[in-house]
Amino acid sequence: MVLLLVAAGCASYPLADEAKQQYNEVKDDPEITTNAPNALEEAKEQLKIINNLRKNGASRELINHNAYIAQQKVAMAREMAVLNNRQDELAQVEAEHQMVLAQVQKLEAEEARRRAEQARIEAEQAQMRTEELAAKLTEIEAEKTERGLVVNLRNVLFDPGKATFKLGSVDNIAKLSRFLLEYSNRTVLVEGFTDNTGSREVNQRLSEKRAEAVKNALVASGVEPERIITRGYGEDYAIVDNSTAEGRMQNRRVEVVISDENGTITARRPLQ
Repeated sequence: MVLLLVAAGCASYPLADEAKQQYNEVKDDPEITTNAPNALEEAKEQLKIINNLRKNGASRELINHNAYIAQQKVAMAREMAVLNNRQDELAQVEAEHQMVLAQVQKLEAEEARRRAEQARIEAEQAQMRTEELAAKLTEIEAEKTERGLVVNLRNVLFDPGKATFKLGSVDNIAKLSRFLLEYSNRTVLVEGFTDNTGSREVNQRLSEKRAEAVKNALVASGVEPERIITRGYGEDYAIVDNSTAEGRMQNRRVEVVISDENGTITARRPLQ
């Protein structure tokens, strides 16, 4: 009887030995001890069960069954270690992604602030330019019309039948030339007019000469001639009645239409 018990205790159980060997291979693996400690502990406990079964002379079938369970627990520990390690890697990647995203958002916020500041500066500069332009237009007495900005050189008067400026007209021409020299992107249309004294043919030629006289004065002040167009309308488009000397004097005038920033000038409406 004693010999039989000794023989049973020393019997060979390959599956149990293999399970123990597999456990020994992984028990000190830092990746597994770190990422799957619970599964590794379960495999260890399963081996203890096998040892107890062997000591108590359990059947080979029962021992092999528990050995199979131990092997599965070791395999599970391996897989869980890989899975948890990948999850850690994914968590690290996600953390890095969030860090990069935060940096991108910070850069975008800084860029948005920069653009807002640039827009504010540009708006202030545009407002300053608008105010400066308004002051200049006030100085040259420009009026906003459906054709755009029109300067009526009321003080640039002419004697009857003459295309020569009266005294006192030079200052008004000088103001207009300074404006055009400062705003070089603008062009002008210089329009000459007469009163109704004389024939229409003579008045037409005279109005053209008056417009040319203003152009010549602007060119002499440094304004490029290609920026100036002239038209003569004779006695048409009178601004007051020609029945008085005062009215006829006001109709002997020159109007200057200033283009927009693109150099566009709206044509005068034809007489009905």
